[in-house]
Amino acid sequence: MPYTAEDGHEYLTDAEIAAAANLMSIADPDQDLGSFSMLGKIDMLVLLKLMGVNGLTPKSPDTEEDIREKLRLALWDSQRLDYIFHGKTFEGKHKLAVDQLPTWPTWRKSQMQRTLYGQLQLDGYRDADKLDSWVMRHFQMSVYSQRENMDGSFRNPPPQMHGAWAGARNIMRTLAEEITKEGGDKIPFVTFYSKGPQNGPKVPATMLVIQLVDVKEAPWPEPSEKEWKIIRECQETKFGHAADGPLVPMMRTPKMPVILMRYAYIEGRPKDGLQFFNYIQEQLEKKGMSTKKAREQIQFHTGAGFEVSEVHLRTLARILSANSTFMDQDYIDEQQSHWNGISRDVAKETRISFMAPCLRLRWLALEELETGVKPKKIANCSACGKEGCKLFCSSCKSVAYCGKEHNQADWPKHKEVCKISKRLGKSPRDLPEKTFYANARCIQQTVLDSGFVIEQEAIKQSATMASGDIAANVYGDERFILRIHRALEYAAGDLPQYKGQTVFMTDRRHSIFVRTGPGDVAVAKMRSNVNLPLDRAAWPELLEVVKAKGLLGQVIYLWAKRIGDCLEIDLKDIPEQKGLVWQ
Repeated sequence: MPYTAEDGHEYLTDAEIAAAANLMSIADPDQDLGSFSMLGKIDMLVLLKLMGVNGLTPKSPDTEEDIREKLRLALWDSQRLDYIFHGKTFEGKHKLAVDQLPTWPTWRKSQMQRTLYGQLQLDGYRDADKLDSWVMRHFQMSVYSQRENMDGSFRNPPPQMHGAWAGARNIMRTLAEEITKEGGDKIPFVTFYSKGPQNGPKVPATMLVIQLVDVKEAPWPEPSEKEWKIIRECQETKFGHAADGPLVPMMRTPKMPVILMRYAYIEGRPKDGLQFFNYIQEQLEKKGMSTKKAREQIQFHTGAGFEVSEVHLRTLARILSANSTFMDQDYIDEQQSHWNGISRDVAKETRISFMAPCLRLRWLALEELETGVKPKKIANCSACGKEGCKLFCSSCKSVAYCGKEHNQADWPKHKEVCKISKRLGKSPRDLPEKTFYANARCIQQTVLDSGFVIEQEAIKQSATMASGDIAANVYGDERFILRIHRALEYAAGDLPQYKGQTVFMTDRRHSIFVRTGPGDVAVAKMRSNVNLPLDRAAWPELLEVVKAKGLLGQVIYLWAKRIGDCLEIDLKDIPEQKGLVWQ
């Protein structure tokens, strides 16, 4: 019979533990089902689809290993590992030194009383510092949108594979929540499990045991001076706080938690029991705990584990396996060596890995995953053709130069189109037929609601610029596809007479964002006393093309090209719309 310990909890005797273990199925010691390499092609395609990648199907020519490499790229990008480990790229040698990151200052101590959790009412401005100090805040509020956090829809994803990505992230959130509530010093390990009907309703079929090694703090790269100007202007547009006033907490540069761990993933019961528990017991005893007390702790934290979907748990284990391959192998070998007190059996059962908040994929990564081609910025000198130039025309940003001399030499030719927007109001129109010219300058900041929760990133991924500025051309002389959205319910400046008369335009990689229409001309003049020319002669033809050939008369994908400070949009050569589903 179970006995009652001093802490008031009931614990099984050693004999009862052995009897319960005998009910479990025997795990295959030679099959690591939690390995990233065990993911099949279909499951990988499903995961990529759940992460927002379109166009990949079982009929795609990609091999299973091609798909696996794409999933590794998606995981790299989702966790923003290039931000966490400054200077590292997916293509380079990874060897991520997670252990070298500074420790999260508060992770070892409880940040809230469990009894008060759910009753807390915190203000995003007044309590920003407290919220930012919580590990759980970043695995929830930086991952899920405000609407998702309010309705809690992420907490109950479907248990099957089509809920696996949400389910794996939900397990991460639960772990971060435990760290914040209990404090790392009180958690020898955390258990997640699923019950298998073949083993009985009370017997775990699958188990993930996580021992916390450390929680690290990883500041994202600080924005440049130019980027800060844009961020502060957007602060005024979005939050109503003056651009030159105190920085709104939501606009801060994030510091992300990275949970460093040793973990064991099992399906069924190892023949001689999980040796990892023996190691944990030894660690507890080294801290002065008696053998009996250490066993009670192990029983308690095993029994207090979290039941989750088997599919979700297996998916998370495979994500952790992938993350382990990004790490510095020398560090892993050191942590798993007998010099560190790790026996061969424990080393075989466990892995060293990490988890970081998984965000939506960025546009450049999506383009590479969907097309199989890494996006390349075309910046060839307009005078000599030299590649990789960094100097652009300061006025229109549409042409690049290898140096000041070629910039000056090319000016007589370039000045004809540099400020071509000045020709938009001419009558009669002297621009090519069957085209629409859109002024590419930014007059009013717009931060698109496209799933990027962290404000700095939402601004950057929206391609919004400082007032009067224009984005640098990344396509050179090549034409590219532009997504054109006629927003029926939008009214520029909240002026009802302009409802449905604004068109938003962006390219696939969101390198440029343009809005134009009669209302935007009026608002630019009214708010900034800036003339924003509109190609009025071709405006009705553009709307007609969108209405006649666009999805629901609102969205269409058209060919475009940078010409000076404008976008030249082709209204005759309409691309095949099928398959163009990016936003």
